Amino acid sequence: MTTPLSFCPHRRTARAVALSVLVALGLVATTSTALEQWDQLDEARQVRILFRLLSYDRALPEAAKDGLHLTVLSAPNHAPARANTEALQRAIERYRHDSLDPLPVTTTEVAFESLKSLERTLRESHTDLLYVTPGLGSKLPGIGAITRKLGILSITGSRRFVEHGLAVGLGRQGDRPRICVNLTALRSEGHDLPAKVLRLCQVYR
Repeated sequence: MTTPLSFCPHRRTARAVALSVLVALGLVATTSTALEQWDQLDEARQVRILFRLLSYDRALPEAAKDGLHLTVLSAPNHAPARANTEALQRAIERYRHDSLDPLPVTTTEVAFESLKSLERTLRESHTDLLYVTPGLGSKLPGIGAITRKLGILSITGSRRFVEHGLAVGLGRQGDRPRICVNLTALRSEGHDLPAKVLRLCQVYR
């Protein structure tokens, strides 16, 4: 499935709007007690937050010249992964016009077979962003090695996946959305976020 979506990683005004939207969506500066509880965030809010967060990624303007490609990686025969993938696709379709400025983002879904085939698929599809769904916990070291090697930003709805090496997690604590960032993974994948955005996130180093 290929779906156009838009956002702007270039303009200061767009980045200011993105930050205000992140705050409006309920994100607040994290505290030392904020790690105690983490729940699944609905996919619609994940998509809205993700594409505003990306407008702050200082590595994306170069990659985004011809648009971005998002691959959703799912575990085969895994019901939660199937549900997560389908909900993500619906959310992307729903919010594809909720943009800051025209820039196409295409999406495809890939069922995990092996690390070797995954690397080949990501290379051939020129993937810029990889969303990892549930059921792939045992594969995280290999997946992380591939995203770092290829400079692909790894994203998930699981904080545990971020603790084990993926770069960005989108979840919920209480009634508030929460972003967690593995700073080592983020930078190893060739991406970066400014301090004012990281202050709104749970950060692992």
